[in-house]
Amino acid sequence: MSQAALAVSHLQRRDLEAAHAAGLRTLKLSQRVKSSRYIEAVQDLQRRMEPFGAHRLVADFNEQARELVAAA
Repeated sequence: MSQAALAVSHLQRRDLEAAHAAGLRTLKLSQRVKSSRYIEAVQDLQRRMEPFGAHRLVADFNEQARELVAAA
């Protein structure tokens, strides 16, 4: 959960690259933990990335998160 919080912090500073990296670490950890809180954190990150539109990092994060979120 700390990686998700870190990603949110980066987004608040408009640092999409750092947020993307922390978001990917969140996804990696969520696959091991299998927690509904991680899924909620990933969905929250997806919502918070929406203002960045179709940026390639947003698209990449959403693509990698798709399977996890679909299973929820």
